[in-house]
Amino acid sequence: MNRTEILVVGQNEEMQETVVRLINNNEDWLDIAASTVEDAIEKFHRFNINLLLLISDVGETEARKLSKIFRFQKEDLIILQPAAVTGAEWLYNEIKGSLEKQKASKKPSWSIMDDALKGAALDIHIE
Repeated sequence: MNRTEILVVGQNEEMQETVVRLINNNEDWLDIAASTVEDAIEKFHRFNINLLLLISDVGETEARKLSKIFRFQKEDLIILQPAAVTGAEWLYNEIKGSLEKQKASKKPSWSIMDDALKGAALDIHIE
């Protein structure tokens, strides 16, 4: 089964455990937790990360560093950095919505146009 891998980066263990528990409730998601920037970079290279979730205690400098490194290697990576985790339901909906939006943008589409009279020698108009 192909699961969506979510890298959760944060130093607050209690908040990180709450987020990890939320992610583990969905059988299609796999959480990967990291407490430092270096640990996050190492895990990013070991796993096929689809979404990066930065918990609010990650500093602005570290968040920019991770965003720049990860987006350079994987342009379509979803990065979420909520100011505060207000509730499990809100975070769940935010993650799910972002993943669905990304999936919809990657969906292939075709446009077929058939004009049988385009190359006709006579000027034919159908009304």
